[in-house]
Order: sequence, then C-alpha cells, then structure tokens
Amino acid sequence: FGQSYQLILDLDSSLWSFNPDFIFFIDRPEDIYCKDLLDNVKNRNNEQLLQYINIIKTASSNTNGSIYVNSLEFVKQITVASTRWDNDLNTKIYNELSELKNVLIIDINNWYTSFSNGQITDERLWFMGRFPYSKLFSDYLSVRITGVLLSELERTTRLIVVDLDNTLWGGVLGEGGIEELQVGGDYPGNAFLYFQKAIKNIMDQGIALAIVSKN
Repeated sequence: FGQSYQLILDLDSSLWSFNPDFIFFIDRPEDIYCKDLLDNVKNRNNEQLLQYINIIKTASSNTNGSIYVNSLEFVKQITVASTRWDNDLNTKIYNELSELKNVLIIDINNWYTSFSNGQITDERLWFMGRFPYSKLFSDYLSVRITGVLLSELERTTRLIVVDLDNTLWGGVLGEGGIEELQVGGDYPGNAFLYFQKAIKNIMDQGIALAIVSKN
C-alpha cells in the first residue's frame, strides 16, 4: 500500500519481474497533490503533476503491455473553477502522453456521470483506510475496468439473442397478423425500427444475431 510509484521506478521490483500485461493508473488529483482539500494547492501545474507524468512515462518505457490512465477529475469539489482546473490538468496529461503508443487515456468523468447507484465517495472509508471511493462505486469501477480488459483481449460479445413479439416489432404476430405489427411510422413503431437498425449495425460488425420464440 502506498508503494506503487516506488515499484514503477525500481526496475528490479516485483512489478517488473511479474511483467504485467495491463497497468491502470486510477489516481485522482487529491492523490497526485497529496492533499485532501485541493483548495490548499496553489500551483496547479507544478512539479507534482510533472512527477506523476514522468512515472507514467517510466512505466510505458518498461513494458510492452497496455497502460490505461484515468483523466483527472474532481468528485467532491464540483465548481466552475474546479472544472477549469480539471481541463488544465488533463490538457497537460494528453499533451505529454499522446505520443506513447501503449498509453491510453480513460475519461473517468463518463464513469462518474453514468454511475447512479449512490454516492461515489464515502468519507468513513476514506478516514478508516484511505479508500478513495465508496464500496458501490469501487464495485462499479471494477466492472468497467474488466470491460476494458475484455475488449482489448477481444473477449467481447459474440452473439446477441432476441425475442420477436414486442422486441423486434410491436405487437404479437400470432394474434394480430402482419398488418397489426408496429414497425416504423409514429411511436411506438419508430422505436422498434430504430432497435432493428441498431442490432443490424452490431451484426455488421461481426457479432452473430439469433432469435428465440415460443412459436
């Protein structure tokens, strides 16, 4: 705990003898600046940020694996000023890391905004064990990271199976006949037509499509 940067900088460490295929940097601005309250940070483009970027560059130069770096986003202090600071930090990170072929930036703000199952942070866990996130968001984060890994390993969805009635079209074919089905036109038929186009697009990308029906 708390030794990750040292492991990266020490080329004889257990990290490099393990030779990981994937490395994730999930640091927050609070972690980089070692401040619980970022209002206390006066120089926002200072040496600490550059040290963090250099650690990522060191990791990049010592592995053939993939490195994922979360963008730096505020969680607690969402203000116009903090948003502007986020942009400044991430601009610096993008500019410094964009030329590294094995480094990819994850926009964690998308994960923050898509999480709707409670609070992202939990002050109790932070003071008890310096856990940066709540239990629920940590679980959510692990699922999203697993999805990234599965995608890179090309172990993604191979087959989509759909029902027919009230799924591919509105209505029940066996009861109303073709004339009563809702596909296209006004709502709800336009929603079913959109769904058909969406799964057709997925099929064109190489994912198989199958149907199941009790009929």
